[in-house]
Amino acid sequence: ILCLFSFFLLRMLDVQAQTPLKKAVAGQTFQVPCERIDSLVSLARTKNGCHYRHAGSGPDVFDCSGFTMWVYKQFGVSLPHGSVTQYTLGKKVSKSDLRPGDLVFFYRSRCVGHVGLVVSVDSVKGATYIHASTYKTGVRYNQLNSSKSFVGARRIFECEEMPQNSPVVADSAKVAEISVADTTQSSPAVAPAPAPQPAPK
Repeated sequence: ILCLFSFFLLRMLDVQAQTPLKKAVAGQTFQVPCERIDSLVSLARTKNGCHYRHAGSGPDVFDCSGFTMWVYKQFGVSLPHGSVTQYTLGKKVSKSDLRPGDLVFFYRSRCVGHVGLVVSVDSVKGATYIHASTYKTGVRYNQLNSSKSFVGARRIFECEEMPQNSPVVADSAKVAEISVADTTQSSPAVAPAPAPQPAPK
């Protein structure tokens, strides 16, 4: 079922995949509709259980940075194949501010050496991420709170939100009714014009 869902989702993204990729850069995010981030996470979830392979970059075998690179590539963003370089891109976010779609990084041998992608955030359990883990486990889910090697997180996609003080647009028909009523109530009464008098002879 997951493979079938992945197939149809990729078909929907075919047009996007044909457009030039935008490179992720340090300190900047891409403003996208929230639904786009949901689709990215859904696609990443379809790869749960896929095999791990060093230097693998999809669509069915991955290493850690090859996995995140492949997922973002389907949504028009180019990431380098390497967790150390990916850790320099996008906007730095704190552990308490994680959102789905964010990249999370971990130490390996005292330096950044592993990356995953946040798929959900729970107020009690914290963040859950998906990643290409090891040859034995492949692509799998883990809880961030259970990791002792977490080093930091970066945000590539920023969810577009409606401005808090955006004006409310009322229904045009109701506005017209109110305008007519206000004009009727506020206009002063106008006396009828006097009847014309006959001209003197």
